[in-house]
Amino acid sequence: MITLQGRMVLTTVLLASAVALSTPALAAPVITNLFYYTDRYAPNSVPNFATAVVGNHAQWDVQLISSDPASAVNVIATRPGGIQFNLFFQGSPIFANYLFSRRSVPFSEPGLLAFAASSPPWSFVATDTSGSISGFFPTIPDPELLPFASDVQVSDHGATPTITWSLPNLSGYDIDRIRLRAIDAGSGAQIFQTNLVAAATSFTLPEGVLLAGHSYFYRVILEDLNNGLLENRSNAFSVAATKVAVPEPGTLGLITVTLLAGALGIRRRRLR
Repeated sequence: MITLQGRMVLTTVLLASAVALSTPALAAPVITNLFYYTDRYAPNSVPNFATAVVGNHAQWDVQLISSDPASAVNVIATRPGGIQFNLFFQGSPIFANYLFSRRSVPFSEPGLLAFAASSPPWSFVATDTSGSISGFFPTIPDPELLPFASDVQVSDHGATPTITWSLPNLSGYDIDRIRLRAIDAGSGAQIFQTNLVAAATSFTLPEGVLLAGHSYFYRVILEDLNNGLLENRSNAFSVAATKVAVPEPGTLGLITVTLLAGALGIRRRRLR
């Protein structure tokens, strides 16, 4: 026999369960990463990054998870006494979650250092159809003008080229890693990236990354981290896009024959 008190407890549990079941899994965007950092660009002709002179910028990044399409998500950055501005969705496939970012207007070198070190901290609001979440970007405790890698070269026009570069004199700088990215010259999309140690000067792309007949630029990023968060970075690029060669018909035929012969050999062995 259930007492009145027992009935009240049971009713409370059932109501709580009903509320839990009716609440969406994502009540607002879920923030996975926040970055605010100095971002310098060497002169280049790469789509989405092109600049005729050295570009000195600050950049805001918000990575998040939302059950909505990216077009239904809005991210705004602001600071007390400053203007509000939207961050832009970056649709490159190298980003596992939605990335919204924006670069500042160009600064002189002293101007960038002063801007990056100024206070109060920047804040953000991210909104989708389920709700909003707000917070603050990390500050930049030690803004620096990082130098650039140089002489970014591609070994050949094959599908697995080796990318090489030269490092500047990094004494006095705290470079924690190097990031290499491949950029499709036609679409401007960044289609591949890898993290390397701070002393790396080359990397060979694995099979299956590049498409025959497509042209690619390569981007070498020197990164300074503070407690695991990006604080300063510099970006250098290959001078020209390298087009991946398409195998000649004769070569394609030879590859096909070789594959068929291998398949038939395997089948014969299985039939024995």
